[in-house]
Amino acid sequence: MAGRVLAIECSNAIVAIMQVARDAAVVACHFRMLDERLLDRVQPDLVLAPLMSCTFDASDLARRLAQLRFRGALVIAAPHLPRPELVEAELRRLCRGFTMTLMSPARI
Repeated sequence: MAGRVLAIECSNAIVAIMQVARDAAVVACHFRMLDERLLDRVQPDLVLAPLMSCTFDASDLARRLAQLRFRGALVIAAPHLPRPELVEAELRRLCRGFTMTLMSPARI
């Protein structure tokens, strides 16, 4: 499935895998760069990001995407979590107007 992916502070390996596996156009950026102009330019179908980084966490990202009226899918890559469904439920409450999936080793 081809599409446009906005990868926010993801490793180069993840970006490369997305390009090959999804035959997708992938744009990588830092969280601080995420604004209305970037979303208008990239028009992502999917936003990919880690659960936490040094500069933001998934709840910060979900709030920002809601403010920017993002209308696609958000995929959060998480490490092994003992109760991923609790984290996912908390994040879904912040996702207004878009879908969110939490991917962790326990769920793959």
